[in-house]
Amino acid sequence: MSAGVRFCQAGVWTTTHDMPSFGFVYLTNAMFEALTFQWRAYIAALPFYSEGAIEIPAGEQKTIIFGLPTAWVHFEVKSPIDAVVSSG
Repeated sequence: MSAGVRFCQAGVWTTTHDMPSFGFVYLTNAMFEALTFQWRAYIAALPFYSEGAIEIPAGEQKTIIFGLPTAWVHFEVKSPIDAVVSSG
């Protein structure tokens, strides 16, 4: 699964990125209100797992740094309401 636009059902972990990464992911909130997203990353390098939360204003993009460059990352987000996000 590549990065792109995803529908995130409220309270459900949704995969947004499942591919190589340089240790960070761009996440864009495509909604009309600021949202706090929980995120977690499973990576093929140390530290192997990382998690956190980030508030993203409406229509804006934030960079989430989770570790070192890696050959593979499985990145998931969870939203408090139904939301549309974009990642890359």
